[in-house]
Amino acid sequence: MSRQPPSVIEDHAVASVKRMDRQRLCNRPACGTAAAASLTFQYVNRRVWLDDLYDDPDPSMIDLCALHADRVSVPVGWSGEDRRSVSAEISESLAG
Repeated sequence: MSRQPPSVIEDHAVASVKRMDRQRLCNRPACGTAAAASLTFQYVNRRVWLDDLYDDPDPSMIDLCALHADRVSVPVGWSGEDRRSVSAEISESLAG
């Protein structure tokens, strides 16, 4: 008698795993506010994009709450584009 893998049940149908939907939080340290925007960047072209929160989390994106998204600034020499449906201007950071 052969053993069946745990994902196969007696009638040979594959068991489904229910996805747990958890609220995504802002990635800024010590901020527990719900995420409202996704930040992506491209080093090679020195570009930053701020979009409405994507439905699916992606490790290459940074989730930010509305407050932190509104305060995003890009390094000197970089350009940023705010593509959110309701957006504030992305400012260039001051050299300090």
